[in-house]
Amino acid sequence: MAFMGSVERLGLGAPSSQVAALFGFDDVLVVVPLGVAVKPGFRANKKSQTAVDEMAGTANLTADAVQSRWSDSLTVRVADVERAEIRRSLQGGLFGTIRLCITSTGGGTLELLAHRSSKDSLATLLTTVLGDRFIPGS
Repeated sequence: MAFMGSVERLGLGAPSSQVAALFGFDDVLVVVPLGVAVKPGFRANKKSQTAVDEMAGTANLTADAVQSRWSDSLTVRVADVERAEIRRSLQGGLFGTIRLCITSTGGGTLELLAHRSSKDSLATLLTTVLGDRFIPGS
């Protein structure tokens, strides 16, 4: 299981004051809730941001280590992802957000908001992990 990267400044639900980070591995995606946003644009508190940065910088990082650190994390198996795409959000113009929609082979869809500034890092991570199942979108 190889660590592919992480992206911060995501939101859980729409609209949401809950922020999250996404960790990508070659076989799973792990969504980590980081608490309530302290600043506009899905910014977590300094302690949470530092914890994500330190975890992402860990040598030989595994999904198990991320899940152990944040027991309330959500895991999506890469094999179960039918497609993922970035779409416009209803709040986009007002709040500077985009939507990340991850559709599983079972028909369920996980939707996360992301700050517009995270679009390129999300696209890079998801292209690396999902290949042609990722659609960059708008």
